[in-house]
Amino acid sequence: MSLRKSKLSYVFLATAIIFTILLVMAVQTGERLRFDVQITSVSSELFGGELLHQLFIGLNWLGNTMGVGVVAIIFILWLGFFKKDFVGIAVFVFAVAVGNEVNKWLKNTIGRERPDAEHLVEVNSLSFPSGHAMISMILYFMMAYLIIMSLQKSATRWLVGVLAATMILLMGISRIVLGVHYPTDVAAGYTFGFIWVFLCIILYELLHGVLGERRKLKG
Repeated sequence: MSLRKSKLSYVFLATAIIFTILLVMAVQTGERLRFDVQITSVSSELFGGELLHQLFIGLNWLGNTMGVGVVAIIFILWLGFFKKDFVGIAVFVFAVAVGNEVNKWLKNTIGRERPDAEHLVEVNSLSFPSGHAMISMILYFMMAYLIIMSLQKSATRWLVGVLAATMILLMGISRIVLGVHYPTDVAAGYTFGFIWVFLCIILYELLHGVLGERRKLKG
């Protein structure tokens, strides 16, 4: 599976870029968006209740610096000790660390305030794009890609992909239900995150290609 050789993957990339531009333009009008109001209302109705709130609060920790760090370290150890994929480690760390800084820069540049609603968890930064949504897209998409690349069975590959997608989706929903983000913040987090992780995977594939050619020449 190679993203840089797949025409469909570039269609997804172009779509993500277009949606990102539209989201930024919509947010910069400063108006209250109907999409945000409707999705927030539906999310609150579907995912209300104390049990789900506790789940989402747990996801909030998992998407914070500490939680991301724990998940990343465990994955890095797996890549290093079991897969010996040191290029994967380098690109993975680069993707997550730089992606986090890009998110901070975007928040400060766009300057959107948090929703004027009760926040069920403490937040200290601006709203757009959602850091939890963006970093979860980068973290779990990259993890899923690197794991899938090491698997042979199609069913197992699908399972990994579904688990990663579920985690990313739940992280985004949690930000809306906890009252700390508008749906457009989450959507932008996903699209910005996808664009960034796509570029990082292309980098990974290029580096692997170069190293593969060098091994052939030495052989």
